[in-house]
Amino acid sequence: DVIPIFSRIRYQNRCRYCGSVLPKRPLIIELVGGAFAVFSVAMYGIHLSALLFFLVICDLMVITMIDADTQEIPPQLNVILLWVLPGPTIIERVIGLFAISVPMFILMLFNGFGGGDVKMMFAAGFLLGWKGVVAAFFVGIIVGGAYAIYLLASKKKGRKEQFAFGPFLAFGVLVALTQNLGDTMISTYIDYVKSMMTSTY
Repeated sequence: DVIPIFSRIRYQNRCRYCGSVLPKRPLIIELVGGAFAVFSVAMYGIHLSALLFFLVICDLMVITMIDADTQEIPPQLNVILLWVLPGPTIIERVIGLFAISVPMFILMLFNGFGGGDVKMMFAAGFLLGWKGVVAAFFVGIIVGGAYAIYLLASKKKGRKEQFAFGPFLAFGVLVALTQNLGDTMISTYIDYVKSMMTSTY
């Protein structure tokens, strides 16, 4: 009854017992989850790191769904983001704890972000290091900002209405975590700024 995807095919997307049409979201989660499992092994091989990477991805998926539905992020979900994967040094991780969470906390005092978003980026800072979490935040801001423009343009939300920002931060964390792309993005930007300053002076 609960074998992903195949059970839906067997029972023609209906509940075996009552005949009700099954919702689409669990199917999407099953498909995406399976794809990410393959992606995790492709990145790390048959290794503990692949399992940890997959657990983090699953956690980000759960955060995305819960925040989208309730605009809240259960704090216990942030604990999973503290898993240590290869990449940043311990000093970079400690700095990462505060690099984004502190500015977000200040903005939260002015209703800029929710407390769940702040706690999530605090934990993500340890996972990603300061470069990775900064990159994750800016990816989230860009994608979330584009979505906000869409909501305003389509009049689905007003200027003062809020929407769940956790899914976009989760996407940013995923991007930054993949092949330590966040570190690469920020390091490339820093090198570019240095080269510009050197050519100017």
